[in-house]
Order: sequence, then structure tokens, then C-alpha cells
Amino acid sequence: MVDNFQRAVRRWVIDCFGLEASSYRKERTFRFLEEALELAQSCAASHEEVQALVEYVFSRPVGEFTSELGGTMTTLAALADAYDTSAVGAGWIELAKNRKRIAQIREKWLAKTIKTGSLP
Repeated sequence: MVDNFQRAVRRWVIDCFGLEASSYRKERTFRFLEEALELAQSCAASHEEVQALVEYVFSRPVGEFTSELGGTMTTLAALADAYDTSAVGAGWIELAKNRKRIAQIREKWLAKTIKTGSLP
């Protein structure tokens, strides 16, 4: 079951980076993690707190993808609610901004990818 927002994001990712890059799981993973860390940073999480959480998470067994994805979506919705914000609404706004910046985003991505692989 894929919703309209996920379809729209998939179309943008393909338009911006190409079909092959859209399904490159390692890069998609690290882009998500980068955005999640930036979100935590914007919510005043400190480097030390995040590092401690990384150590905690990686000391535990690996979870099942679908369950962890569901947990991520659930906690993102709860975080948005705590900030009186619509997670989906914020997503649509960001996607609209990104649609207008495909050339700049692609250029930045190419510079990152060519120099360092999937990590910035």
C-alpha cells in the first residue's frame, strides 16, 4: 500500500537523481539518517545525547525492517504532534520546494557522490 505522498516523492527522486539512484538502498538510508539527525538537532538534541543514543541502538539486536519503518512513522507523527505540526503537511511543503530546486540538489548530490560515495 503506497500513498500519494510516497508516490510523489518517488517521482521527484527519480526526476532528480535517476531511477538507479532512487532504489540505491544504502544512499537512501544515509540520506534519511542525515535528515533525522538534522531534525533532532533542530529540536535541541545535543551531539553527546545523539552519540549516546547511537551507542545504545547499535548495542542491541538488529530489528525487522517493516516494524522499524512503522515505528519511525509512528514516532515522527508523535513528534510532529508535540510541535503542533502536520508531518504530512511539512512533507508536501518540502517536496514542493525541492521540485523547484532539482538542478541545485542534483549538483550538490553529484559533488557528494563523486567525492565520497553515499556519505557526505
